[in-house]
Amino acid sequence: MPSDQPKILSLGKLRPKLYVNYAATTAKRCDDRGGQFSPLGHRKGWEDGSAWLDQLITYRAESRLVACDIVWAETRPAFPSAAAHSEFFTQLGVHFDASDESVANLAVEIQDHYRKAGSKRLRLTADFMIGAHAAVRADRLATKDDVFFRAQFLKLTVVRPV
Repeated sequence: MPSDQPKILSLGKLRPKLYVNYAATTAKRCDDRGGQFSPLGHRKGWEDGSAWLDQLITYRAESRLVACDIVWAETRPAFPSAAAHSEFFTQLGVHFDASDESVANLAVEIQDHYRKAGSKRLRLTADFMIGAHAAVRADRLATKDDVFFRAQFLKLTVVRPV
């Protein structure tokens, strides 16, 4: 991307760290209003959700945050409604950014190379779409699955939030 363009950070593989923040902040908001809300039970590894959110807020100060259609769809089941999902991402400053033909073509090329290289681990097309979206439409990708994305998307800057 040209240097005069604003930086864009694509989000990928956010689960489950982001959701614990959603549950906590929404539960507090509902408690303040006299209601109750608990969409998620406690699960191992969710303890650092607030650190994830803090890191994304830091990224938001320096970049436009986007989520591709795959990430948008993958995160939706953690919320009680589409409206709650959309509201949460709006409050976080995350914009929906749909993939296009160039993203799909790059995803297929990299997935084909991955399979021809004899990789033993099965990867879904969605993983390649997330990486391709970031490679085509953003400056970098924030993901907990940084090893995979760095290995497959060599020109993509990958950041691993807390």
